[in-house]
Amino acid sequence: MVNYKKFYILFFLISITSLLFANHKFYSSITQIEYNQKTKTFEIIIRVFADDLEKAIQESGSKEYRISKDVNQDLMKKYVNSHFVFKTYNKALPNKFIGTEQDKDIQILYLEIPANQKSKSFTIKNSMLIDLFNSQVNIMNLNFRGEKQTFIFNAEQIEKNLTFN
Repeated sequence: MVNYKKFYILFFLISITSLLFANHKFYSSITQIEYNQKTKTFEIIIRVFADDLEKAIQESGSKEYRISKDVNQDLMKKYVNSHFVFKTYNKALPNKFIGTEQDKDIQILYLEIPANQKSKSFTIKNSMLIDLFNSQVNIMNLNFRGEKQTFIFNAEQIEKNLTFN
């Protein structure tokens, strides 16, 4: 004979657990930065959830923006340039937006930033999606002249000061 009481308890626990986790979403991005000695540039790859980026661009003033349909990337460039900034000597370095591609749910952004070879300190701002999602965490891996570092950006800290030898 089947024990229905255990079955209902198990079903109830699974249902409650599913509801709890279905409503919770983890907001994150991963950025990989490599310094290219030959071209004297930072080569940057940012991976972010496409639907989150789309929502952030819409919230910043373009209510009808759709990543999959908008071939004009000006709105995406504008958003990235205002939320991902490299500075040296208190001067913002220009982002060169190389392009973007989508891999399933992830939007991959490619940037290049010219670097001053003599500079040993930088300030990096990475506030992507933090204005939209307070729990957003942006993880950044940086390889500069053989020194590898990892940084976390969140609502409490959107800028980091970096110093290299």
